[in-house]
Amino acid sequence: GTATDNNYDFTPLNTSTFEVGKLALQVTAVTPDIIYGDAEPTPTVEYLGFVSTDGAGDLDNVGFALGTDYTQFDVVGTYNTTIAIGTATDNNYDFTPLNTSTFAVGKKELTISNVLPSSFTAFNKIFDGTKSAIINEDDLELVGLVNSDAVDILPVAEFESVGPGSMIVINLVAASSLSGADKDNYTLSVIGAPTTTATIYPAGLEITLADGTILSGTQSVTENDQFAYKVVDKGTGYSYSWALTNMPPNQLFTDVNNDYLSEVLWITNGVLTVREYFDDGITGPVLKQTGTLAVTVTQIALKGTIKYNRNNLSHTPLSGVTVRLKDGASVLASTTTDATGYYEFFTVDGSTNTIEISTDMAWGGGNSTDALAIQRRQLGNYPTFYAPGNFDFAFRDKAGDANANGWVNATDALLVKRRAIQLVTSFTAGDWAFWNQTDNAFFTNTSAGTATIAYTHTVAKELNILAMAYGDVNASYTVVPSAKTMTAVNGKEVMDVSKNKVISLPVRINTDTEIGAVTLFMKYADRLITVKGLKTTIPGLIYNIADGYINVAWSGVEANSLPTDGTIFTLVLEANQSVYQWDALFSIDSRTQVADLYCNVLDNVTFEIARLNTKSEEYNVNFAEDFSVNCYPNPVKENMTISYALPVDGKVSITVVNSMGEKVLELFNQDQVMGTHSLQFNPGSYSLPNGVYYCRITVNGVKASFNEVVRIVYMN
Repeated sequence: GTATDNNYDFTPLNTSTFEVGKLALQVTAVTPDIIYGDAEPTPTVEYLGFVSTDGAGDLDNVGFALGTDYTQFDVVGTYNTTIAIGTATDNNYDFTPLNTSTFAVGKKELTISNVLPSSFTAFNKIFDGTKSAIINEDDLELVGLVNSDAVDILPVAEFESVGPGSMIVINLVAASSLSGADKDNYTLSVIGAPTTTATIYPAGLEITLADGTILSGTQSVTENDQFAYKVVDKGTGYSYSWALTNMPPNQLFTDVNNDYLSEVLWITNGVLTVREYFDDGITGPVLKQTGTLAVTVTQIALKGTIKYNRNNLSHTPLSGVTVRLKDGASVLASTTTDATGYYEFFTVDGSTNTIEISTDMAWGGGNSTDALAIQRRQLGNYPTFYAPGNFDFAFRDKAGDANANGWVNATDALLVKRRAIQLVTSFTAGDWAFWNQTDNAFFTNTSAGTATIAYTHTVAKELNILAMAYGDVNASYTVVPSAKTMTAVNGKEVMDVSKNKVISLPVRINTDTEIGAVTLFMKYADRLITVKGLKTTIPGLIYNIADGYINVAWSGVEANSLPTDGTIFTLVLEANQSVYQWDALFSIDSRTQVADLYCNVLDNVTFEIARLNTKSEEYNVNFAEDFSVNCYPNPVKENMTISYALPVDGKVSITVVNSMGEKVLELFNQDQVMGTHSLQFNPGSYSLPNGVYYCRITVNGVKASFNEVVRIVYMN
């Protein structure tokens, strides 16, 4: 080069070597922060100490061994990133130091949605000056939970406004929180959370009528007014309990299943109270507020019931009875009893001096049993229902006094029996007796069904009245009569009789009990027989034969009053037509009554009358033996052949009768010569119902008259 020196010669010039060493390159393993539930992250490396423009791409091998101590679903926290040299190498750099680092697993954000497509539900509330709202937590669910983590929402909801109103929006607010074992792995966001609406009601619980009429806490009504009341139902979670003060036993009060409705029939002044409870489903019902309604009742001036007196005190209401308030002959007010026997007058004119009761109900109930009771009362041997210790003893005396002479005796008993069998049609006393039970005073009859009593009105009054038909001392009158039924009467014996010849026919009564009274209504077939009279050995037995009926009445206080063979009377009669032993000549109707010596009605009683059969007496020839009838098929569904052989010429009548002996059809009525004849009979063509019938063929010939009856059964 340019090296020189005056003193030295640079020689020899010798060479040598030197070494360039590797530069230390710092390597740090790093991992980004993640969110709870994320998969295991992939670590990377960062370098510090490159020369000039060197970079990671200039390195020969970067096969570092990287890792973390985190596994997916590990809880929120700080975790480590690890590094080892692995296969990493480079000519220019020495990888040192190898540094580890940490990373964070952060909380996952949860959001809120509705369980159902519709919005969550909220409770309406009463104004309390706050925005707080109570909602149904079960309607909400969390969105974003990992696996089946145990996390629940503790929602906090608020109305958007404080004051009363309807359809007010309710929002979930930031104060909402989480609960549960895994809650620390999450945060809660209410951004975008669903909303709902509810009502804030004004404070105060007001009772109104069911139609919404406002009462402002008080109401004036008239006695027996009935009203339905309500309060505003605030919906889910609210219940109501009603109570009524000053409630008499007969006052209707209905609390409808703790509902917001109630109904009251007002009898006296009272206060209706309603209590409102709220149950959020967690703490149970809590009283929120109370409402009251003070009701003033104007009393009905005069009211009461009219009922038929009964032995068991379960008196029967009489409907349609007219009640009049009168001043002398002038009618001041009038009303009629309803189905419960109730009547009322809201006001009573000050000039009222008489109450008049009138009914057009038919007389009834009186019979031989009542007559026996009257006889026993006269003797002091009282029936249980007609005794001095009974509350209505004096009233039964009035009802038993048929001749209105002030005494109850055998004359009245006879009158009752005579009227029962229509020998008389009225009593001197009238048809109906009335008793002012409230004041223990009797009405005075002015006609058969009308009676009056003096009355002066001073204060509101309840006047309850009992009624009885005169003569019905055992209180058996039927207010709503049942349909009359008939029962055929027959005996075991058959009596052969001739047409148009008078016979005596005993009527017997069968019972194991000593009899004290008999009232018999027996219908007879007046188209077949004529009843000419009645004979009896029983003292005091009376009868009436009229309009196809034999009516008999008897009562006696001694056990030996009846004959030992049970014959109570003998009928004097004749057959005016041919009769057969199965003809229902007599039947008992349901008004018939038999009682024992103590006026107890007997059910185990039957009547017996011999069956009648007409016979031929002329020429000493019994043509009936040669008379034959055949009905086939029997039972019959459609067509029946009626075949018969006549032993003589004569007029033939073929009829069909029912089980009561009543003719329902006439099939044939013409003269025929002796010999065999037949005809066809189809019950269906006559619209007959299924049942048992009797085909009667009667022959009236020059030499003889006879008949035959065949029982037929129609089953279609």
